[in-house]
Amino acid sequence: MEKEDTWMDEMYDIFSTTKKAFFSFNNETMKNVKEETGTNEQNIKQPEIQKLKMPLFSGTQDDVMSFNDFLKMFDDLIGNNSAYNQSAKLMYLKSYLRGNALDTIKHLSTEEKNYTIARKFLTEEYLDTDVIVEEHIRKLHDLTPPPARDLPALRAFFNTARTSVYELKALDTTHSKTELLEAKLSASSSAKNSQ
Repeated sequence: MEKEDTWMDEMYDIFSTTKKAFFSFNNETMKNVKEETGTNEQNIKQPEIQKLKMPLFSGTQDDVMSFNDFLKMFDDLIGNNSAYNQSAKLMYLKSYLRGNALDTIKHLSTEEKNYTIARKFLTEEYLDTDVIVEEHIRKLHDLTPPPARDLPALRAFFNTARTSVYELKALDTTHSKTELLEAKLSASSSAKNSQ
């Protein structure tokens, strides 16, 4: 047993020495490469990624979905970001509003508590969930199943249907709206089978 422990200790010492030598060699090599090429972390160019641009919301859009889309994007970029306090979120929110929408909350000072109030005012004014649900149902109802062999049209059909179904799920509709999609798909299958 003592021989085995001694052997293990020797192996550990060899491993530790080898590891130290490797890292020392690696660090020295990297230092030499940096000196010879004149590169370091500061002047290695990172790929440029285009910054996301928030759309502006004015409150005059004809599209009933525009505030819902605006609010989701705002929440994804700023509203749900814990790096910003409520005051900063309110300042950002105001900066992306124009016209009637800005008029709805411009009187609010940038106190922490007013961010929640501003969101409440805007959602009461511009977020009509019933209209959004109806719009998605209308989109599903108006879908015309394409011919089974038209792959691009099938993709467009399914993408439109999937978007509306997922939006309905996200809105937590209490009754199943997917029945419309199933009816459309059944109609498509029936039309295909009768040909």
